[in-house]
Amino acid sequence: MNYTYTKVVLALAASIITPACLGFYCKEPTRLMKALESKQSPQEIKRLIEQGEDVNAVDSECIRLLKPVLRYALDRGADKDSVTIINMLIKAGADVTANTYNRVTDERVFGIMPLLTYASIYSSAEIVQMFIDAGARDSIPVVQESSVEFTKSALMIAQELGRTDVVNVLTGIPFQTSAKDDLIFAGGCLAVVGLMALAIPHMTF
Repeated sequence: MNYTYTKVVLALAASIITPACLGFYCKEPTRLMKALESKQSPQEIKRLIEQGEDVNAVDSECIRLLKPVLRYALDRGADKDSVTIINMLIKAGADVTANTYNRVTDERVFGIMPLLTYASIYSSAEIVQMFIDAGARDSIPVVQESSVEFTKSALMIAQELGRTDVVNVLTGIPFQTSAKDDLIFAGGCLAVVGLMALAIPHMTF
């Protein structure tokens, strides 16, 4: 491919895709997220929800994509208060079918995955059941065009990690194979940003 043409294509991609990626996902943590992160009480979380805090907001820490409110709640723990808070968020409309980016060094659990899968790795069987009761279904991402998509189902990784109680909850629930749009979008964003990071330093505009 002609070098000048390549520069034009990359510049065009940067002007269109990068603002979309960073503008959509690169947001400051909300008050609700900060409250969950600091392990505020269920009463405080309820107050913030009643004040109109978005229970489906997504924090990305820029390129750390896909950290929705429910992910913050899952990271809070699996104690009684955390169970109460997760139930509260679900009842307020939090999307249990959303995806999250588990950016960790452990390759067994690294990648973009459904929240149900994330809960199956880190949370309790009770909370996994709450997600299922709210409509979450086990799935494997269809999009596998880069190394960031997690390619195991919640049941598969729970079995691999020896989480027998979670396996018992997941066994027998409906299984789906369709990927979410945000997973496709996130994978595309990461691919473009990575390509630009490699190519742009060597260009002369």
